[in-house]
Amino acid sequence: MLTPPDKYEVKETKTGIYWIEDDGILVSVPFKDAPKLSIEESKQQMLDFMEEFQNQKFCMLMDAHVNQQTSKEEREFSDEWLPKVVLALAVIVYNPLGKMMVNMYLGLKPPPYPLKMFGPNEVEKAKDWLRTYL
Repeated sequence: MLTPPDKYEVKETKTGIYWIEDDGILVSVPFKDAPKLSIEESKQQMLDFMEEFQNQKFCMLMDAHVNQQTSKEEREFSDEWLPKVVLALAVIVYNPLGKMMVNMYLGLKPPPYPLKMFGPNEVEKAKDWLRTYL
């Protein structure tokens, strides 16, 4: 699981934490026991985020240490809203099943932004890949 260096301001949401590194990469880490938000709660959380950062898009490093199944409605929400805040997405996956599930979904519906998966020992490699989109 990714942990924030002390030098960054860490923001907390209902479902996890995030921080923005010096190079502008946004790192997102979900809580292990994050509550399941309704679509309306997720939408409000996204609107609050977009307002705080004035609709800025980020290269995002997402920690996928939590394997939560998502409903069709949740995937549709992500398909609609993530392109509004994501320039490129690097996902740190911790097990082959998680990687397989992401690959399967991406095969059916590729996102409109670059996305690549990395293993837990490839965090710096993931950041280097994201920096090419900054």
